[in-house]
Amino acid sequence: MRVLFFDIDGTLLMTNGAGKTAIEATLNREFAVSQPKADIDYGGRTDLSLVKELFELNGLSQPSQSAIQRFFGSYVSILKSDLDRCNSQILPGVESLLDRLLEDDRYELGIITGNILAGAQTKLSHHNLDKYFRFGGYGDRSLRRQDIAIEGLEDAKKALGDQNIEGHRCLVIGDTPHDIVCSRSIKAHSFGVCTGYASKESILAENPSRIFDDLSDMDGVLKNLDEVFAS
Repeated sequence: MRVLFFDIDGTLLMTNGAGKTAIEATLNREFAVSQPKADIDYGGRTDLSLVKELFELNGLSQPSQSAIQRFFGSYVSILKSDLDRCNSQILPGVESLLDRLLEDDRYELGIITGNILAGAQTKLSHHNLDKYFRFGGYGDRSLRRQDIAIEGLEDAKKALGDQNIEGHRCLVIGDTPHDIVCSRSIKAHSFGVCTGYASKESILAENPSRIFDDLSDMDGVLKNLDEVFAS
């Protein structure tokens, strides 16, 4: 068994600003921020860490647990409509690759993302990608991407009924240096993909197992998966 964990934003799809506009609308609607500021670094971050930074940036006190829940509830509701309005799109090669992997009984597919679970489900289901993934780690509880990877591995063990899944049987695919770094927390292999906003040089600096411009060369990706898992 080979366990593949995919990032979402910049790896599977581009929301074209839908997340940012939903955040701005939530700050305005729920917390009375008349001119919300949301120009921060989103790449590879967890939603929980983003909310804390956004509150500080907009002059709000650090959010309580109830405020965080209120923020995310409104955010997900707004996100559903903003994905259409911002013309969110699946990235090149993604659907074909996922279809092929789903047919191959050597692979099990999951998610490791900084999105909260509800946000991840909203983005994936909007593009009918949710059907591919059985387990994952999400940005609801942790500030650190590394903790999400550990959560994802534990969820994979539970979902697959195999407590002996080890990192060398896993691979993380993502578009930021954070994705490569978090793979090391579970001793997994990693593929970088240059379809997000991070530079190729910054991803290479973290020494991914392989790096691709995008996922459109399905045969090349599959060949490299075989090589990495055989090493």
